[in-house]
Amino acid sequence: MKSIRAAMPSLNRKQRIHTFQHGTWNENATTPEDLLYVREYADYSKIPDGNGGGNGTLSFNNKGGQWWSRLAEHKALAPLWIEAKRLREENNGHAGYDNPTIAEGGFDFSDTVEATWTFRFNQLETTDDFFQRFAA
Repeated sequence: MKSIRAAMPSLNRKQRIHTFQHGTWNENATTPEDLLYVREYADYSKIPDGNGGGNGTLSFNNKGGQWWSRLAEHKALAPLWIEAKRLREENNGHAGYDNPTIAEGGFDFSDTVEATWTFRFNQLETTDDFFQRFAA
């Protein structure tokens, strides 16, 4: 945003840049200065937490890993999900947070709720709904 502001000082950033963040944990993990900057120079919205669902966003934190085998066999998507699985296993616990859902072999792509919120896929409720829609 700072680069955009420097390159395009006349841009109405509150009209053109929309930032969504889910959950109090994410806000607390952002420095107060950065959060203030985003709120000042963009259209900032805090949306409900995508870890639990039942609150207007999808529940994208699921300890069940039943979709891994189907994704690994998917003709078009398998390379992406195989790499995602490799990266999650390699990085869980090494980036300042040991995610118990990842440790148990499940899915936690709760930050994806910002995209589903933006593109109005809120009729989906669970990881199963997500994979049925986008990977089945």
